[in-house]
Amino acid sequence: MELHKRRKAVTEPEARYFVRQVITACQYLHNTKIIHRDLKLGNLFINDEMEVKIGDFGLATRVDYDGERKRYDRVSKLGEIQQRLSVRLIKTY
Repeated sequence: MELHKRRKAVTEPEARYFVRQVITACQYLHNTKIIHRDLKLGNLFINDEMEVKIGDFGLATRVDYDGERKRYDRVSKLGEIQQRLSVRLIKTY
């Protein structure tokens, strides 16, 4: 069951913990030149170890060089991105 439905609220330290993980994941995507293009609350998942995972890379694409502009293209390397990408977040306290 979803965390916010079970508890109705998260504490401020929990929110900071989750936001830090999302930021770490976004930095990882940026460093690997991946654009998610559909990052929203519905695409963030929390596993049993309370780690945030980013999902739904259906609109994602990879930037091949700095300054490249990508148009919407569902076919561009998405299979490769979904298979290779495993966003492992570093637990930071």
